[in-house]
Amino acid sequence: MNFKVTLILIIILSIIIPISITFLQKEPELLIEGNRTFLYTIPEEEITSLIIEKGQEDISFKLEENTWKIFKNQTSYPVNNSRWSGITFLIKEPTIQRTVSSKGETVLSNFGLDEPKFTAKIVLKKQLGYENLKISFGDLSPDGTYQYVRLNNDLNIYALNTSFGDALKFLIESPPLPDWVYSFDKKNINEILIYNSGNLIQAYGRNIFTEDDKRWKICDISIDELTGKPYTEEEPCEGNEFSENSHIEEILDLMKNPIIEDIVVAGLETEEEYLEYGIDKNSTYLYLRNNTFNENGSLIIKPITLSVSNLERSLNQEEKINAVFQDSKDVVHLEDKWADVLGQLIFCESPKINGKSDSGCNY
Repeated sequence: MNFKVTLILIIILSIIIPISITFLQKEPELLIEGNRTFLYTIPEEEITSLIIEKGQEDISFKLEENTWKIFKNQTSYPVNNSRWSGITFLIKEPTIQRTVSSKGETVLSNFGLDEPKFTAKIVLKKQLGYENLKISFGDLSPDGTYQYVRLNNDLNIYALNTSFGDALKFLIESPPLPDWVYSFDKKNINEILIYNSGNLIQAYGRNIFTEDDKRWKICDISIDELTGKPYTEEEPCEGNEFSENSHIEEILDLMKNPIIEDIVVAGLETEEEYLEYGIDKNSTYLYLRNNTFNENGSLIIKPITLSVSNLERSLNQEEKINAVFQDSKDVVHLEDKWADVLGQLIFCESPKINGKSDSGCNY
């Protein structure tokens, strides 16, 4: 066999083999029907809830008093609008790429819809007679362009662009939480600063990088000659005297798991707006120096902060305790018991037991 014949055979095989593979990978036999454009069409303003379930996980988004909120693990937060914006517009009328006539449960299994990968339930207002919707998401098409879905109990199978399902799935995999929702590891905190009435009243520091002894020290606080304000000269602050305050770890525990009752208001901008909720420059303010590292191992400081109204107060006061986490634009209500313990730890040498402090603290 000469070289020219061999070359021709190679070219022919290079064409036939990909075609054969594509043929073998084609999707299950489909019966295309109709020219339906949208899976459904609903007015965006009629949407009140979106509930996504994936395996054992679930997350809910609900519209309450004109604010969209996230409900997850028995906790609610307002959504981060920069990441939530456009979701209700997306789900109001998803575009159908293909419509498939189903022959029953056997066909459903061919498209991964007998046991969906995840589901999305859309709850609507009842005034206009709209019914709630449930979308089940199955397999992707062989080329990954479409995802097969089923609407409610409709036996038809529809193919939507994969970007639609990806956007909803991302909401449960990476919820659009507010910027002030944080997490930290206690061992990465090496400075705690506590301010009240605009003045630094307590400062604690420790060396978490080189010293074997990770005990907290009372930081040296200097007074500015011009302003008369207390300050620390180093960052993180340093001191020579070890702290005997056993409640520092309790403060960290409380800050790691704040108990938030509800959202008071979101999106504040001016000092006057914050002042309406008792938050200003004189509020009790906590600063935790949180040391984190990026993928390259570089140190990045991500502070944890809390501003609290009415914290320096007597117990059993009826007024609610407002708070702002991470210097954000949202004000939240703290659970009274949580705030009371935090106040005792900050303003007293020891916490009160049954309303009494061993140190004679008047908090």
